[in-house]
Amino acid sequence: MSTSTQSLPDVAIRRILEYSVSEPLVLPPPPSEPRRVLSHVCANWRSVLVSTPSYWNRIKFSYGPFNDTSKLLQLWEMCRRRSGSNLLYLDFVGDPIALFGLDTRPTRREDMIFGRCRISIMRSIILPNITRIRALRCLICTQEDMDAFLDMRGGTFDSVEFLDIAFSDEFSVRLTSFLLNRRLAMNTTPFQSFPGIRHCYLRCLNNIPIEIHPIDLNLPWSQLISLNLGAISIPPNVFTMITRRTSHTLVEGVFRITFERKPHALLLPRLGAVDMPYLQALQLNLHDASLDQRLFRVLRLPVLRTLIVNFSDQYEEHFNIMAACINISVYSTQTLQMLKITELPPPFPSPYPPFKQRYDGRQMRASSCHSLEAYFLALRNLRVLHFPRGIYLCATTVEKIANGEILPLLQELDLGSIDSQHIFSMIQRRNDMAHHLSLVPGTSSLKHGLIGPCAFLRSVRLVLPVCDLDEQRIITEKANSLVSTGVYMAIYLLESSKFYVA
Repeated sequence: MSTSTQSLPDVAIRRILEYSVSEPLVLPPPPSEPRRVLSHVCANWRSVLVSTPSYWNRIKFSYGPFNDTSKLLQLWEMCRRRSGSNLLYLDFVGDPIALFGLDTRPTRREDMIFGRCRISIMRSIILPNITRIRALRCLICTQEDMDAFLDMRGGTFDSVEFLDIAFSDEFSVRLTSFLLNRRLAMNTTPFQSFPGIRHCYLRCLNNIPIEIHPIDLNLPWSQLISLNLGAISIPPNVFTMITRRTSHTLVEGVFRITFERKPHALLLPRLGAVDMPYLQALQLNLHDASLDQRLFRVLRLPVLRTLIVNFSDQYEEHFNIMAACINISVYSTQTLQMLKITELPPPFPSPYPPFKQRYDGRQMRASSCHSLEAYFLALRNLRVLHFPRGIYLCATTVEKIANGEILPLLQELDLGSIDSQHIFSMIQRRNDMAHHLSLVPGTSSLKHGLIGPCAFLRSVRLVLPVCDLDEQRIITEKANSLVSTGVYMAIYLLESSKFYVA
């Protein structure tokens, strides 16, 4: 090491280290871990690195190939000691491919957990440091860890603001859905152990449903900023109950809503208006929403920026999901920037036979072109639009996107079409106009009939019906010509029978 590097003042070294070690520390550290590399520069650099607690309090526990559990605990103790009295940010989820360059992912769940389930992360790492943990993200996968978590009492983790807990069932002691839900039903005080929590994520691997009333979890609803209950299936009236309790703080939410089959509409629970004045991002996983569509008309989300809707429906083949999304976002047309809609398979088979499908063999319209264009005309700030597979836009709507009359700021588009050439022409004309408006000094988009600027379409995912080889070659050539102009293109082929008009 040169003398000039060794003679750097501690302040300069710390500035360099702050830039180099901004990411969390990985345990066990791979050869390229920045702290490991920089500690070998010289004794002075190592001294500054080791004596700065803020470089050691954010830790990502990797599930890489490391068999010596006693050595793992020694490494953790070293980092805990070097972090001083700083609050801890602990993440027990890692990626061995990114961290260690492994060619394949581990096939056993034990190989994806820090310590390979030979140590209890709850008793060895988490519980001894309960007063210092600010953020905790972990996978509870053994009977011992689950017992330790569920047996906690109120006020245990006073400093935790971020909590991400996932449950798994594929280990030597299986964490079945029945066992998990029985334990939660017997004792829901663990979530009272986090009085300062602001961000809460509850998940289960392999689609194990948490079959407990969410209110019984005793979460501090009135202070939550982000909430992910995607593992808990709830009916619409419980969803409205939760959103009312979090209405004055919630900014991001993920919910899984299952609509119930009732023999008569009068037996459905009443739903009142739901005002969420601060909610900016919402993901809804909807199952059988065709049974009761009242929920979509009671939501009032005036500042919503991101709406993601994943849906499955076993009672209606072509559920009008676009109409549902229009109702959800009717109060946020001026703020919405991302709209993604995806159709999913049913998560679990229903114990009841489905209703007779209201589909007579003819292709159904998800919504009229007129209503869809009126909706898009109001979305002046939309940047990302993903349609569900099978829906395609009519020609007049595509033409208005091309000239920027609707969706002027759109940059990413995922849609289906039965006329690929029309879509390719739309992309080319849209980007040509955007390029022209960006180059001509003083050119106002108002002269071109636009209310605001026109953005480039930078990413397009296009779903097309199956075609012959000659047409596929033409499609490939057109797509490559757009790629050469800087547009990311992805083409997928589906059976034409799966398309219907939007």
